[in-house]
Amino acid sequence: MSKAILWLNELDREDIDLVGRQAADLGELSKIGLKIPRGFVVTNEALQNWLSTSGLEEKIKQNLRNLDWDNPQLVSEFSILIKEAVLKTPLEKAFQGSLEAASRKLQKSSKFISVQTSPVKDQDTSTSEATVLNNPSPVKILASLRQAWALLFSAESLRGSRTLPKGAVIIQESISPTTSGLAYSIDPDSGDKKQVFIRAVWGASEILSVDSKVGDTYLVDKTNSKIYVSKIGQQNLQIIKLAGKDKELPVSSPFQFQQKITAAEIENLAVQVKKVENHFLRPVQITWAQDEENIFILSVKVFETPTPLASVRGNLLTLSLPLLSSGSTGYKGLASGPLRSLASLKNLHRVRGGEVVTIKTLTKNLLPTIRKSAAVIIESSRQPQNQALLEKLAKPAVFVGDKTALKERQIVTVDGGSGKVFSGAPNVGSSKVIDTLRKTLLTRSANEKTATGVFASFSEPSLATEIGQKNIDGVFFKPNESKTTLDIASVFANQPFIFRLKYSSESFSTTLESLKSARAVGKNIWLALSGAKTPQELLEAKKAITSVGLHRSESFKILLSIEVPAQVIAIEKFLEAGIDGVCIDEAALTKTLFGSDQQTVLTRLADTSPLIRSFEQTVEAAKNAKVKIFFVARAGYSDQDLIEKLVDLGITALVVNADETERTREIVALAERRTVRNKS
Repeated sequence: MSKAILWLNELDREDIDLVGRQAADLGELSKIGLKIPRGFVVTNEALQNWLSTSGLEEKIKQNLRNLDWDNPQLVSEFSILIKEAVLKTPLEKAFQGSLEAASRKLQKSSKFISVQTSPVKDQDTSTSEATVLNNPSPVKILASLRQAWALLFSAESLRGSRTLPKGAVIIQESISPTTSGLAYSIDPDSGDKKQVFIRAVWGASEILSVDSKVGDTYLVDKTNSKIYVSKIGQQNLQIIKLAGKDKELPVSSPFQFQQKITAAEIENLAVQVKKVENHFLRPVQITWAQDEENIFILSVKVFETPTPLASVRGNLLTLSLPLLSSGSTGYKGLASGPLRSLASLKNLHRVRGGEVVTIKTLTKNLLPTIRKSAAVIIESSRQPQNQALLEKLAKPAVFVGDKTALKERQIVTVDGGSGKVFSGAPNVGSSKVIDTLRKTLLTRSANEKTATGVFASFSEPSLATEIGQKNIDGVFFKPNESKTTLDIASVFANQPFIFRLKYSSESFSTTLESLKSARAVGKNIWLALSGAKTPQELLEAKKAITSVGLHRSESFKILLSIEVPAQVIAIEKFLEAGIDGVCIDEAALTKTLFGSDQQTVLTRLADTSPLIRSFEQTVEAAKNAKVKIFFVARAGYSDQDLIEKLVDLGITALVVNADETERTREIVALAERRTVRNKS
């Protein structure tokens, strides 16, 4: 019975089969330093041991074999009989003693205790609604455990599995929140990955299931954890937990239009959400609650759409592995193991945990066996029925067609995200993959030099010294008009200092004089000309630049900022007017093409995208003219697919926020390695 009872802070995702996903994820959160309600889990092992030693297992299995599953009434009656037996059959004294000891330990710090089931990996049951107990005795907790076990034997569960149910039970302190809500690391409506989306209400978050629009909405910038949208919503009703019971009560008038949590609490919550996303390498939704003192994470839902770091993880691990087969994605994820062919159903019993299974087609009857596997290779084209089953299986999977070069027992790696199968396995210990990547591989990429430059963009002069310490190839200074200063160029004496200046500004001429004076000290200052929307305006601007004694040379470059579609259309005319390069302004072009700089560009790599066509047209013309090509990325946003495409196109450098330079260098380094490998 060593694994009958485990505390939540002892768990991680390796324990899913033992305690279920919800409990395992809570354990993961605890290990990365987040505050979760204290508690323990009565494991699936405890349930199965009790069913076996009490004699219930054999009786239930015998009746399951003989049950008429086409008769719903018989199934329901059988379910009732099993539940009664679960509630009455004695428990082992040793287990009962361990449960009472854990209950007393938990009660020392918790008045209210919640009890709920946590389905294990291959069990088609939902987490039950928690039963909240008010200052319960160990005997009452034991009774609630039995009731939770009984719920696993519902008629619906039996019909779904037709076998002994599996499940764990979470027993933990119940929070009586003053405020609570949901938080997402990705905008649930637009899919925007650069912000944290937070909902907050008075009382318990269950009110959101009654009225999804009630309460406050906050949007927080992921790059700096600063709030940029705060929408305070009216709330007339709240759910309060009184004596362990949920009660719907009115919100008093002074609080109905009041902000639910402070700005500091919002920013702190956003930091926690980012921490959870970085840990799981996937977008997440968390349920949170705040009592008088602390914010607790009650649960986490991990979405299967990978974050950019997850894509980098897959790219890094498979970077040196020979490609065996390329098909289409079935289910995202990365896994390695020895190959096991299921060309014949006679081999089903041979499947072992951790193997990569190859099959001609996936059927519902195969799911119990394939759940043991590490990944699935389907030797056919994608089919809707297969896709639905893969979602249920939740294992890395690919479709590779009929002909493959795969051999039985061969070690392979399946990358479900790219639809590829590689020979061999990454030389990284599975339990330390994430840490190793972050501390070594990614760090190495961030510190190395790349053919494609990485420039830091900033507008606050006081940041110059700090930015000068970064692994960058130059800077792009976009000053506030009231703070225009070029003294800081000396910090970057050995690197290009690109100064953005708007042609239509009133201070254009005086700023050019300052630029000339600054170049007497630092010869590294270049000019990025903004606001010249026609070739004629460019010529006029160049005339003004020349009139103050500034002439194009090896140390003084004039770059044109590409901000509107008209410049893209007439790009050859601008190049003929005489410039040293272009700065493609992603934010400005996005705004003029789509009407908003917040436009989601999740599909911009499609061939029909007007945005990507604008980039390609500008880059092609600039390359033909043999001038420099800078791409100024939107603030706080690094799109891995777009960066890789720009590297392939052959731009000179990427210009990104100062705090995005390391991340960008990683992606650039990986993209360049891939390009070299593909050409060799």
